[in-house]
Amino acid sequence: DEIGQNDVDQSEKKYSKVLGLSGGESFKEIEDCYRKLIKMYHPDKVASMGKEIIKTAEEKTKELNGAYDFFKKNHN
Repeated sequence: DEIGQNDVDQSEKKYSKVLGLSGGESFKEIEDCYRKLIKMYHPDKVASMGKEIIKTAEEKTKELNGAYDFFKKNHN
């Protein structure tokens, strides 16, 4: 329905922004971007940088995973 599609469109914009994308990318492009970012922000990568950075990395990793999960479920 129209309302449901609007929710998906809004979520796609939100999650594209999380991944630093402009929208309209192929799933392969989304996946490549996700993998690049998850390597940068993974908590194991920053384990020696202090608790605050680890916490930030954990939050960013959750955002990235949420965005990737959305695109896995909804990308055509």
